[in-house]
Amino acid sequence: MLERYSKGESSPEEAAAVEAWFNQYTAKATAEADLTDIVAARNRIWQSIGVRHKPVVKLFAVVRYAAAALIVIGGITWFYINHNNNSIHKTLTAQEILPGGNKATLTLANGKKVSLNAQNDTIAIDPALGVLISNDTASGIVTFKYQNRKTEGANRETNSSNTINTPTGGQYKLQLPDGTNVILNALTQITFPSRFVGSTREITLIGEAYFEVAHDPRHPFRVNTADQQVAVLGTHFNVSAYPQQPTKTTLTQGRIKLTQPSTGESQPLNPGQQAELISRGFNVKEVIASDEIAWIDGMFIFSNTPIKEAMQQIARWYDIEVNYQSLPNVQLQAVLSRKLTLAQVLDAIQFSNDYEYKINNERRLEYVRKKGQ
Repeated sequence: MLERYSKGESSPEEAAAVEAWFNQYTAKATAEADLTDIVAARNRIWQSIGVRHKPVVKLFAVVRYAAAALIVIGGITWFYINHNNNSIHKTLTAQEILPGGNKATLTLANGKKVSLNAQNDTIAIDPALGVLISNDTASGIVTFKYQNRKTEGANRETNSSNTINTPTGGQYKLQLPDGTNVILNALTQITFPSRFVGSTREITLIGEAYFEVAHDPRHPFRVNTADQQVAVLGTHFNVSAYPQQPTKTTLTQGRIKLTQPSTGESQPLNPGQQAELISRGFNVKEVIASDEIAWIDGMFIFSNTPIKEAMQQIARWYDIEVNYQSLPNVQLQAVLSRKLTLAQVLDAIQFSNDYEYKINNERRLEYVRKKGQ
């Protein structure tokens, strides 16, 4: 099975078994001995699990990914025995809930709505603005592109905003007309013009997105959320700004400046730093940036993450509701593929023998104490 998996010839069921086991093991493994000889085997492991990382990923994060994958070689038999025994009481509903995928809706400036996961190729051509809008459903990316540079300054008064919404269980990529690339996480809304005009490039964000901003020193790029603004010239960063949750900005490359409009407080960020917006100003800390943006590579990484915060991420990706009051006060340590089914993820993060999860047909999840505990 492992040989077929490494060659990409395994069935979906076999691949899921391999990936689920290494995620379950990683959720529990803490020993330094697990990292032995990882660096030498790193390239082979990347090829077998098919994960691709950008240069900003630090070696420490790469080693931890590879360690999780190497453990699979010696333990697939244990997975079948242990996983099947522990999962027999789980409901069929949880087993059937699949991970999210490329899903989004584009609302054009004229009010027309387009389902991006359904309509491929050219969506619209706007001669007045000189913009071609195209969509690739296979790769999950919609592109706004200037057809003719001569039209960039024409008809500025007609330049209205477009909006992309991803649902729970959805993600999508966007290329803005200036060449900036954006990856939208689940339950996210981004509003942007068909063509940037004036002295700045401005967009509005609700939810979470990763930005690779095209460098243009004459036209700063600004990301506006409900309570902060990010100003950049050209760099890579992640903004998480979900309603009723802390707003966090993580810088992976370059330099940015955060501003809190309500107070006038500002904060510069360097690579590897994360700022959390507070009532007045920002709390800044050092982070492993690759862990914070692991979702763009199809991974969940929980590093001493409060269970509520982890379950919020899981709920958005699997389109479920969670009874957060039922969660115990624990922190998670796990590396999980976002390609797993919900049941496989919940089994992998089984944080206590005293609790078990239940999910009903309305996709509502809660944890309950086992009888006698």
